[in-house]
Amino acid sequence: LTFVRIVLVSGGMALVLFLAKTLLSSMAPFTLWGALVGTSANTLGSWHDINILAGIVLFAGLLYASEHDSSRTTRTLGMLGTFLGLFVLVMGRFFDVLAVVAVLSFVYALGVFFFERHASRMRTIIAFSALGVLTLFIAFGSAWIGTQLPTRLVINELEVRPSWRGTFAVGQRVFSGDGSLVFGTGPNSFAEEWGKYKPSEINSTVFWGADFTSGIGSVPTSLVTTGALGLLAWVFVAAGFL
Repeated sequence: LTFVRIVLVSGGMALVLFLAKTLLSSMAPFTLWGALVGTSANTLGSWHDINILAGIVLFAGLLYASEHDSSRTTRTLGMLGTFLGLFVLVMGRFFDVLAVVAVLSFVYALGVFFFERHASRMRTIIAFSALGVLTLFIAFGSAWIGTQLPTRLVINELEVRPSWRGTFAVGQRVFSGDGSLVFGTGPNSFAEEWGKYKPSEINSTVFWGADFTSGIGSVPTSLVTTGALGLLAWVFVAAGFL
């Protein structure tokens, strides 16, 4: 469970900072002295990105808390991660993130049921089945839930980002030019590369002057800015979860 613990603690810290900035105060420490501007600004990326992280923390937290031989401290840490991730998911209510969490929860519950079916694992089966049902309820009841939440917890943000085609067009130009295939162009350099290599048809839209700091998602952006090493890092993360 070492990998799960690392994900739970590091992801939980990012969520705590986001919630502190959004709910408690706009003081300099919570906004990283002006680096996080806007209600959905966070250390990971977009509002959608932080919800993906919340889904991962939620799943990891419940996994950690439901281990039958875990200590009280371990279960407490897991439950904190579970509630923290669920809280952010309720705020965001992104259908795709909630659907993925639901599917993974049901698959995990079925896997435990068929391959580890004994009394000590029934708690895990029940917990992940309940999580699947709960996340589906949030996904399909998103509109109603939004009307019940306090105003401060409702974040409505129009998210505009480059398409898959635009992201890979920039990456192709970067790697055929002065960019390093191994190291990319450097962290946080996507906006500069977008300005130089964005598709020409963007200039006929209202977003011709937008400086996009990332592409269609975190992984494709990493491929441009951190090259093969960045992609390899993501592969290790995915392999760890599998």
